[in-house]
Amino acid sequence: MGYRCWIASRDIAPGTASYPRAITQAIRASRLFVVLLSDACNASDDVLNEITLAKDAKVPRLPVRIDEAPIGDGLLYFFSQAQRLEGGGQGVDALL
Repeated sequence: MGYRCWIASRDIAPGTASYPRAITQAIRASRLFVVLLSDACNASDDVLNEITLAKDAKVPRLPVRIDEAPIGDGLLYFFSQAQRLEGGGQGVDALL
């Protein structure tokens, strides 16, 4: 459909001087920030930082639940009242 999904592990070139700077710039340039809600996401402080960057940059955030883990406290702060998509509990590989 012509949309491109930016993924840090794929789209930041090896040897990039500042990984955090590249992530921040990509988030600010985004038209939509998709958050894959999962058990791994619950455990990541980096995800919380990235959601905050997207919020501050006024980038719309779309939560997509990809496993059966409950939404953790940090994520609940951002998405307690948000509608979200259910990814079928098949993990991230099913979405790619």
